[in-house]
Amino acid sequence: MKHLTTCMTLAVIAALLGLAGPAAAQTITFKFNPPNGTTVVQTDAISIVKQTGTSKSTDARESKMRIVFKKFGNTFQVTRTKLGPAGQVPPNAESLTVKLDSNGKCLEVVGIKEKRAALLSKITPESRKKGLDEKYVDQVIDAQIALQKKSWAEYAGKFVGKTAKIGETWKESASLDLMPGVAVTIRRTITFAGMVQKGGKTCVRIRYSTVADPASLKTAIAKIMAERDKIAKAQGNTANLPRVVGMTIKEERERVVDPATMLEYADTVTSTRSEQVSVPGQGTITTSTVQKTVTTYKYE
Repeated sequence: MKHLTTCMTLAVIAALLGLAGPAAAQTITFKFNPPNGTTVVQTDAISIVKQTGTSKSTDARESKMRIVFKKFGNTFQVTRTKLGPAGQVPPNAESLTVKLDSNGKCLEVVGIKEKRAALLSKITPESRKKGLDEKYVDQVIDAQIALQKKSWAEYAGKFVGKTAKIGETWKESASLDLMPGVAVTIRRTITFAGMVQKGGKTCVRIRYSTVADPASLKTAIAKIMAERDKIAKAQGNTANLPRVVGMTIKEERERVVDPATMLEYADTVTSTRSEQVSVPGQGTITTSTVQKTVTTYKYE
């Protein structure tokens, strides 16, 4: 008994002096499993601050959306419906439904064939002259499908089935479209920052730090300016036009996610874009735009 007491005393002393071994980092395993019938109202509060030289403007707006998760065996169906300012469902409310697999991968955008048919029915000889033809409709539909697949891959697919430790970081490269046909490479660091209680759930705080690759931005800007010059020349415009000579893009984000279901409980994104434009007779003017989106979720 005396030996046991001595060992316990030494252990306490070691802990107090910081000599005890480090505690194992908490491990999280992600699973996509929102309970059937889960309904949540998502509110996005958006603020935009734009500054050009000494001129500064601000804008603020808010949007609401109801999201309903339904489960059918090993697949899920998620419907998003835009709500009015007071949270009501307006007449002819816009809704979008997708089907997902057990990993949160987008399998189908429901009703996309009908939407394509509706758009095709609106094509007229006059619209064709403006380029609003079958090819344009296909591009619109393909873009919507691609957006949903990419969004759900970022929301869940990146994490589901994987394990991470608190304090661990992941690094990745991805593509960001500046405009149709022009993309830049972005570098992203994802950090699993800690655990927090939200809505009665034990959630993980996931932080993202993203920056656009400078060389990739330079190439993209040159491509955009060359295309602009080509169009201006075809229209007979030979004036010395303003030119974008530099750009930076970065974003900071933090999500609060229940790893057992991949349901979100908070999300804050701050995006910053700066452009340097050479204006004939005025020199180089810098414009910076900071957009902050704070998203809250109310589960019904």
